Amino acid sequence: SLERTAPSPPLVNLDLTGQPVTCEGARTLAAVLQVGCGMQTLLLRRTRVSDDGAAALGAALGSSTLAELDLGECMVRDVGMRLFVKGIQVHGSPLSLSVLCLDGNPMGDSGTVELVSLLEGPRRPPSLTTLCVKPAPPRALSAEVEAALRVVCDLARVELCFGPPCGPPSRVQEEPRHSFGSSSAPSAAGSVGGAGG
Repeated sequence: SLERTAPSPPLVNLDLTGQPVTCEGARTLAAVLQVGCGMQTLLLRRTRVSDDGAAALGAALGSSTLAELDLGECMVRDVGMRLFVKGIQVHGSPLSLSVLCLDGNPMGDSGTVELVSLLEGPRRPPSLTTLCVKPAPPRALSAEVEAALRVVCDLARVELCFGPPCGPPSRVQEEPRHSFGSSSAPSAAGSVGGAGG
């Protein structure tokens, strides 16, 4: 007998950079990620995702096909980073996530320590190759936490950068392992989210 297989959803690259996406919008996107929609890239840079939105996305990543998530400059604080990491630890590691951008957020040492624990632990995203982390000024990482992050990234073979991978980053490593060219991802315009924040 012939088995019927469901067709694979098309790959989706969603760029909402600078759009008015709030934590409510991030919760909606998290729900979409959980239904196997084929989303490969989700760019939320310079949105208002904030702590609650980051928590929802972290919890949804384990069941997603996402390869790139950009939460840079999204007003995610230390508490939001703790909830983002906790979501991954509780709900499962995102198997295909290779690029994670968290730079430009008002987080400090405690949020970064959460990332270090994720990279050291059994729920580390196995495909992760690039991690962008640099707190928004005036915040800065202590020398100890930055050194721990560098060591963990080196051991996990994850490229650590201090800017978005598609922009002019200030690379930690002399020779980047991956080059990022211009993206052919379609841009989605419009507002996602409500009055949450």
